[in-house]
Amino acid sequence: MSLQSNSVHIVLRAAKGVWTSLEEEFERVADPSIILIQGQAKTYKGNGAVNAAAFAQQDWDDHPGPVPSKEIKARVEKALRDPKTTVHLYNSFVGEHANDRARAGEFMLAHLNEYKQAGGLSTIVYHMLYDCDGRNDKIHMVEQVGPDGKTIMVSENNAPGGVYAPIMYRAIGTDYISVFDPHSRLHIQNLTNAFEKKHVRVHSNLDAITDKIIEDHFDEILTGKFRMGAPDGWDKKDDKKKNMAIERVHTVGNFLWEKMGGLKEQYGDIDTFLKTIAFGVVKKRKAPYPGAPTKSYVESVHGDVDGCACVLIDDLADSGDSLIQSAQALLSKGAKIVDAAICHGPAEQQALLHIVNATCSVNGQTRVVIDHFITTNTMPRIEEFVKALSPDQARRVTVINSGDGLVRDLHKFRPKPRVLDVV
Repeated sequence: MSLQSNSVHIVLRAAKGVWTSLEEEFERVADPSIILIQGQAKTYKGNGAVNAAAFAQQDWDDHPGPVPSKEIKARVEKALRDPKTTVHLYNSFVGEHANDRARAGEFMLAHLNEYKQAGGLSTIVYHMLYDCDGRNDKIHMVEQVGPDGKTIMVSENNAPGGVYAPIMYRAIGTDYISVFDPHSRLHIQNLTNAFEKKHVRVHSNLDAITDKIIEDHFDEILTGKFRMGAPDGWDKKDDKKKNMAIERVHTVGNFLWEKMGGLKEQYGDIDTFLKTIAFGVVKKRKAPYPGAPTKSYVESVHGDVDGCACVLIDDLADSGDSLIQSAQALLSKGAKIVDAAICHGPAEQQALLHIVNATCSVNGQTRVVIDHFITTNTMPRIEEFVKALSPDQARRVTVINSGDGLVRDLHKFRPKPRVLDVV
């Protein structure tokens, strides 16, 4: 199936690998109705491509790209006024100016909706490569002492972006929403509440992550010296509704079962395989003294990891502390090496350096904590961070290009014009 005709694709902010994959695919298709516009956001200078902000009549960009040619402006304007047109908008808002980037997306959506309301383009698809609002999916509760002296939980009166952002996107004309590797079931629920299930597209990099794990640990998997788990949540592993961390591990385990021959003969069935390779980490939070911020620590590790290659699977790494603490606990229990694979790369360079540089003492010898780090480029600056590493550090990091999977999903995705325009 070919890519959808009568479409305009606007990339507000994405890693070079993502928009390059899109660009190459559109050049291959050679459909004159498909236009790719590369935008820029604060601190990201791109590759000299057209600034999408020019079409939103806003300049939220510290580093605007070159002025679009008259030909490109005319083609875009004509397409936006055509009721057969579908617009795909791509954005990854994270990092130092995440709020600005989120607002950039909202400005663009509102601007496109002006054409829609005037009888122009029929459908808007918003691709959130990394949705930072999805993490803020509930009202945070804090402890306070009530009038009776008892401790009670009260709301911080914060507005959870994960709940309200999708409603806002829908209200300003977005018809379909897509997201890579959601953070939680509540994240998915918040999107479906605003858009209905059939108008939410969920992409995943776990299949590609599995391929890299097989490449690195083929022999260990076949010889039973491979283990896999999440850096937290083992104490909630049986709660399928809440614990998406364990579900990610099981998804990778299912991919391993499908892709590798010989496992059925060795384990008999997939449930036995998943139980055998699983390890668990239980974390708790504790304040060093009353009133101090709580810090997490590893309380226990479950499963036989002695002499095994272990892989930690998680959705993202903020500081890297969670991965490092879990890896240290696994090494202390006899793990041969520990790798880590995450769906969304570190937003800050310091976090990546922390992960690749962390060391610990095992049997009197100093060694790295995370042997190999696998991440994706849904967060746009990760490619730049890896380029800044030393050659020895860079060899221990693999960046999976989300753009390849996005292009494959676009071939399957045939959005239909929505009839309902307002929530």
